[in-house]
Amino acid sequence: MGYLNTQGYKLNLAYNISDFAVAAVSWFDAWNLRDDLFGGQATGGAKLGNANSVQVLQVDFNLKF
Repeated sequence: MGYLNTQGYKLNLAYNISDFAVAAVSWFDAWNLRDDLFGGQATGGAKLGNANSVQVLQVDFNLKF
């Protein structure tokens, strides 16, 4: 999910369950930085600028030992 040509927000919440366990939730919301990219590698091949918006919800649980 490493889209280029995006800008946006990231919200992150982490909770320390114990000395060795951490639960975390992250939400990403991004949109195009420049709307005028077209042709070449911008929209074909590697598709660097083809996403109009990106929304990701990520849930993590980490154990330290």
